[in-house]
Formats: sequence, C-alpha cells, structure tokens
Amino acid sequence: MEPSLRVTVIGAGLSGLTSAIGLQRSGHKVTILEKATELKEIGAGINISPNATKVFREWSLLERLEKICIKPALAEMHSWSSGQPLSATELHPAFEREYSTPYLVTHRADLQKFLANEARRLGVSIRVGCAVEKIDISLSTVILQSGESITSDLILGADGERSIVRSNLDGNWNLMKDSGYDVYRFTVPRSRVLEHPDLVPLIEPYSIRMWVGPGAHMILYPLGTHDALNVIFTRQHAPERPIIIHPQPLTVNEIQNDFKGWDPRLHKIMEMAPSSGKRTMLYAEECTRWTHETGHLALIGDAAHAAFPYMAQGAAMGIEDAGALGTLLEHIKDLSDLPKLLHTYERIRKPRALEIRRRSEAFKHVYTLPDGPQQEERDTALLHEKPREGWANFLSDPVMRPYVYGYDIVAMTRKAIGSSEDN
Repeated sequence: MEPSLRVTVIGAGLSGLTSAIGLQRSGHKVTILEKATELKEIGAGINISPNATKVFREWSLLERLEKICIKPALAEMHSWSSGQPLSATELHPAFEREYSTPYLVTHRADLQKFLANEARRLGVSIRVGCAVEKIDISLSTVILQSGESITSDLILGADGERSIVRSNLDGNWNLMKDSGYDVYRFTVPRSRVLEHPDLVPLIEPYSIRMWVGPGAHMILYPLGTHDALNVIFTRQHAPERPIIIHPQPLTVNEIQNDFKGWDPRLHKIMEMAPSSGKRTMLYAEECTRWTHETGHLALIGDAAHAAFPYMAQGAAMGIEDAGALGTLLEHIKDLSDLPKLLHTYERIRKPRALEIRRRSEAFKHVYTLPDGPQQEERDTALLHEKPREGWANFLSDPVMRPYVYGYDIVAMTRKAIGSSEDN
C-alpha cells in the first residue's frame, strides 16, 4: 500500500492552496499554516491562462471555476499618448479552441476563497495565525512563533517572494531588491465607466487592454463577475528615491501628474478611483535551489521563482508547480522515494519557470521603451507586420504563444515518471 504523507504547507496563498488540493487528492494529509489571522489576497485581479486551467480540468474543477471568472475576448495593446491600438489578439474563443482550456480572469479574493473551500472539502486543515519562527530541516519540523512544533514528512514553502522557507534552505539568499519601478493599483466601478460613451470601447467586450509608454505601462481589465475594473500602472522611479515597501496613498492629482500626457481616456478613469496607492516593485534574486537533499523540504510558487508581472504568469507557474507535485506524489511507494521525487519535481519545473521569469523581465523593457527609434520600430512592426518569433505582443508570437499556453504540466510530469520508470 502506498504511504499517506503528512505534508505541511507554509502559506495559504494561491500556490499553497493549489498544492494542498493536489496533494490531498493524491491521498496525503495536508495542513496549511498561514501567518495572517484571516485569508486575504493582496491585489485585485488574476489571470488564469490555459496552461493553468488545464490543471483545474484535470482535477474536475474547471467548470466550477469558470462560474467566478470571465473569458476575455481580446488582449489589446495601445500607444501611451494617442491611445491608438497597436496590436490585438483574440483570447476567447481562440485560446480554448487552440489549447483545449480557456483563458480566465477573476478577482484574487474570489479565487482564494474558491481554492480554500475546495481544500477544506477534501479534508485539508487550514490554520491561520501561525507565523513560522524557524524550520529544522533535518527533523522535518516547523517551529511556530507560539513555540508549537509541527513535524511532518514534507514541508512545502509556499510563502511568497519573501519566503522564510527559502531563507532556511538557502542561507546565502539576499533580501528583496529594487526593480527601479513602482506599481500603482486601483479599481473603478465598471458601471461608472459605462456612463461615458468614449470609454465604453475600453471595456466592451470584456477584454484585457494595455498601454505602453516611456518608462511606464498600464493594464486595464474587468474583475471577474464584479462591477469593477482592475487598473495597474508600472512606472520607472528616480534611482535615488527610497524604496516604498507598503502602499503609499495617492490622490487623483498625484496619479494624473505622474502620467501626464497619457491617453485622455485613462485620465478620465483615474478621476473615478475612490482610492489608490503605489509601492516599489521589488524582486528576489533567482533561486538556484528548490529542494533539500533529505526530501523534507521543497519550494513552490513565488518562493521559488517570483517573476515580474509583464507576462501575467506568476499564478500560472505556481499552479503548474502544484500540478507537478500532486502528480509525482501519487506515485510514492515509500518515504525513501521522496528525495528522488522532489529532485524530479525540480528537474521538471525549474527550467520552464526560470525561463518565464527571464522573459517576463525582458518584456519590462519592451513595454517601457522611451519614445525614439526603437519604440517606432516596435510600433511599426506591431501595426504592419506579421507576428514572428520575438514579437512585442507575446500573445501572438508563433513560438512563445504555444510554449507558454499549450503546456500541459500533468501530461509532462506523467511522461517524466514513465521515462524514469523505464530507466
């Protein structure tokens, strides 16, 4: 009889909850430890692309998930000042037809609630108010700040880009660094936007729209089934400016001043923001070690491979991690197999996740080119040429698109298991 592992997942974000679902489905007993006193996601919107929705289809969750999501019709790219459309990619129904599962958008809080409910339904224990003090990897034990010790067969670090689990695994890990950019976030009521005829084309049909400009870019899309639009800007800041860790409240005038000269329609949307804030976009150095040789510990999601947001693949990569782990640990025959299985997990996941991370960082530069020859070349190509490898709109890139969205992590993991067994 295959063993039932005791698994401790640190962090009840999207990656932690999804991995807990996958492992509980595989016959293991999972406990999630969350330091917050209640489940609460930071940010508003989340993209769940076909490479991630394939995992939910595998788990027979996709039909229910779709009820809290929308299927955006298009992804459009606009010029920053004129608002001129530069490029458009059909998402629905094209992606579902091409990759067998849809591209979805929803509210982070709705997705977290959906995943938490499914995890609890399967028998996962979710404990809040459990801040981790340290981890004894040799004993596979988590020690909480309360003094409680929790021993299990496997510890999963799903505690985000400032991961305490990663710091226990990699003692040379440095703190978060300044990317040179700030992130601005706010939401506006969709119903208010619809009162302005010139703004209606920006939100109907439901789509994802992006503006690219000098040292900045902006994204706008509807928040699932809510009467709200998610608005995100990134903007380069002065090198000498101190890091802003926690969101700094901003007035409408401050936002408009920071984005002076941008599409007038965006300024009308800014005026509708009930509140807004900005913080520094931080990043962690590339993580070179995801698992421990004892088989007692592994990293998942942003703890292992936090990426810049320019490809909207952060959540999808964590969901792929969960799909891989859940599939691998279906096949454990003895506790002594854990080191080998975790090594296989890292071998499968690391090259792809780090490649997405590197490409996301590259798009930071593509989307924020200063006005000039490179920007003109980018825009002219988008307007008049056929998409090719290296395209500025990666959603239409004939090489990048299938690489990102056509990937099936469960099938790839099963293939890796089969190859390993053959050898």
